[in-house]
Amino acid sequence: MGRNSDLLRGDTSGDTGRAKLADSPVQRRPRKTKAPAKVQGCEHRWFPADGWRYRARMKVAGKVQVGTWSTKDQARRDAAAMRERRSAGEGIQFVTLEQACQAVLDSVRGRDGTWRSYHEHFVTICDHFGADAMLHDVTAERIDEFLQARRAARWRGKPPSELRLRKHLGALGRVFRLAIRTKRFAGTNPVDQIEKPKAKRGHADVFDIAELGDVFKALRERASSLAEWDAAVVAALLFTGLRREAICHVTVANVDSHAGFVRGLQQKMSRGGGAPISKPLAHVLPVLVRHAGPDGYLIPAGTVRGPRKEGRAQRTDTERRVGTVDRVFRRCRRDLPERLRDRFHPHALRHSLRTILADARVPKHVKDAITDHAPATIGDRYEHATPTEVRHYARQALDPLLWIVDPAAKRPKAAAR
Repeated sequence: MGRNSDLLRGDTSGDTGRAKLADSPVQRRPRKTKAPAKVQGCEHRWFPADGWRYRARMKVAGKVQVGTWSTKDQARRDAAAMRERRSAGEGIQFVTLEQACQAVLDSVRGRDGTWRSYHEHFVTICDHFGADAMLHDVTAERIDEFLQARRAARWRGKPPSELRLRKHLGALGRVFRLAIRTKRFAGTNPVDQIEKPKAKRGHADVFDIAELGDVFKALRERASSLAEWDAAVVAALLFTGLRREAICHVTVANVDSHAGFVRGLQQKMSRGGGAPISKPLAHVLPVLVRHAGPDGYLIPAGTVRGPRKEGRAQRTDTERRVGTVDRVFRRCRRDLPERLRDRFHPHALRHSLRTILADARVPKHVKDAITDHAPATIGDRYEHATPTEVRHYARQALDPLLWIVDPAAKRPKAAAR
């Protein structure tokens, strides 16, 4: 009885049943009457004395700011004030558009193709908005105006394609993402509020074997002193499967005729292997080696034509060699038949080689090694093509195509029309 009296604080009835204990001041606790309301930018907590209480909590200028526990309405007002300070850029060191673009270029320095692509987009963007424009002044409305102005522009008599406008937006979106990550821009990325232009995607530009024969026949018939070298450049791109920027890194020392590979390839998403030297490639490599520049590169750097515009950086040697490849294709395109002219560009040859290997039933991991494609999935990373496999399938699929570049070679019956 005494123990029950101590437990129930003076209750001497001796009844310790569930109903009696539920009424005891020791067991009784305030009950939560209803679920808490969700307030944007606020968190909530249950306090026994006061019930549900709220406080504002969000990141402003890279630091988390926390309000005091108060009522729901007061916490909502604190959160609105924090959002206003964040949108006003409190604590943010504002930068100009040119400085933000330069930060992106610095982050991709060393990757010449990527640097050059971003640089071209940033020149167009800064010419429209002004290099001295503050980054926080580039709003979604002004970006919409930029897209409309680009659609009204004309380059060589044609407006820019929707795909190019998507690339403009992609470059500008990267500028804002880097600025937000480095605490140089307040708020959300305005590019996310823009409806992306819908690019028309047609069929890939691929040449079949008969069309490739017509292409090189037209190149051999050109009345030009550079006809032989131009055809060798086109053939090297076709039978190595390299990208335009990658072939510009190949030197004479990379050509290992004894092993049957072109080593030391440098291109994005690369396996780091080498391109096998098939008979068609072995036929044109001596021409490229004979005309190699004094620095040993198979593609010599083009000459600088005229002074650069004020504020523009000088082109690197890699960019000048890429320009040499572009001039080769422009020269060759004029002499091609009309039905082949529009599809004739460097990357179409890479697509064509991949298609030729697929028609020859070459295993996927060997195709990736021949064309130097990076593995697409985790499982593909565990399939490694040996040099023997690469040489075998390359000779099996590509050696019969020697007639494309060498008119003296016998043309297989399967390649006849």
